[in-house]
Amino acid sequence: MTHPASLSKHSVSFFLFLLYALLFENALSLPLKNNHSAIAAADSLSDFRALTATPGVPSNKSNAAIEIEDVHWYSMVTKLPNDWYSFGKQTFRTQNLSTVAELGAATAALAVFDHATYTQTKDFLNSTPFLQHASNYLVCAGDGRYHLAVIGGFAVIGWAANSRRLLQTSSQLVETFLASGFVVQILKHSTGRQSPIVVIRDDDGDWRLFPNQKQYQLHQSQYYSFPSGHLATLVGSLTVLNENYPEYRVWLTPASYLLTGLVGASLVGKGMHWYSDLPLGIALGYSFGKIASTSGSINVSRSLGENSPQINFSPSFTLRGGGVDVNVAW
Repeated sequence: MTHPASLSKHSVSFFLFLLYALLFENALSLPLKNNHSAIAAADSLSDFRALTATPGVPSNKSNAAIEIEDVHWYSMVTKLPNDWYSFGKQTFRTQNLSTVAELGAATAALAVFDHATYTQTKDFLNSTPFLQHASNYLVCAGDGRYHLAVIGGFAVIGWAANSRRLLQTSSQLVETFLASGFVVQILKHSTGRQSPIVVIRDDDGDWRLFPNQKQYQLHQSQYYSFPSGHLATLVGSLTVLNENYPEYRVWLTPASYLLTGLVGASLVGKGMHWYSDLPLGIALGYSFGKIASTSGSINVSRSLGENSPQINFSPSFTLRGGGVDVNVAW
């Protein structure tokens, strides 16, 4: 594939802008059905308003009218088949086909300049020790091992404090991780795209459709680039947090967009992914996060009044990197 000899110094910013635009684009806002059993049981408009009331705003309806089933630890597993079914059903609905086409077009557009944008991003992140260290920490933000450790902490605190909302959040985080991870792995094992770090020619990485699975396990970086599992995990987790803690959305939502963009650029700069690997990873994480957090959930506005730990999220930045501080008090 032939590439331009050079790109302007703003090309990386341009492609990051495309990535940000994709996050805000309704391509990631597939109209998922709200499967809350309480909505199905609502017998009047006032029932629906009581269910969807803003947290902290009192409702005239009895809590009994909006009560739904308790959170069970095994829900994270038993709900997986329905998650995959819902994802497939929603993705291929007629009204969503244009959205799927837009996602494909964005991926193809980014792929045109993949090698050039990878080279520029790598050079930029390697230009100073600070950027090198920051990108290392940012890549970890999408690592499933760290996510599972945080989820375990949430679950322990939720169990100790008998917090239904925190237990639900933990369960949905695991559910999203498993549901999106399964689809990501199928796609990786089917598309067989080379990661930038192993490409020695001036191209965008070979695609070896349905590669030999033994070779895949022995040389994973030769095959696992598409799509980005790191971003699927990160965006899925952030989506669940935004849905379960609406009182923090005023800063958590924009912080989620910013963190997603920074992690995406870091993954490219480290040679783990091309920019064209990112949109589908984002879409998968968002979709499964929404499915998990809108299916059989507890009433968040009622849970705000329970005897539960107070959880505060705040951005954290140091000379060695950045992240999100989680403070729990009870």
